[in-house]
Amino acid sequence: MLTVTQAAIEKFLETLSDKTLDAKMAIRIIRSTSAANRLALAFDRKRKKDQVWKTKEGVELLLIGPDVVPELDGAIIDYQTTLQSTGFTITRPAAGA
Repeated sequence: MLTVTQAAIEKFLETLSDKTLDAKMAIRIIRSTSAANRLALAFDRKRKKDQVWKTKEGVELLLIGPDVVPELDGAIIDYQTTLQSTGFTITRPAAGA
């Protein structure tokens, strides 16, 4: 099961609000093209075979393609601000991250 922290939910909603007026737009979790065994985030619309992660209020927030679903089992998505960096993190037990 995928866990999304409240900090990440708030930042995803803020990002969608700031970057697009399209109500059908959400954030897709994809494989990174720049690094092996890494995941990335991108704006996209829902596709037929996607799994959709919704907020408690029913907002379709994250799109997950069937190729990425197994990699997110037990994963935690968070938004963190530290002295070293600010941004989303995806911690996956299977990846040892």
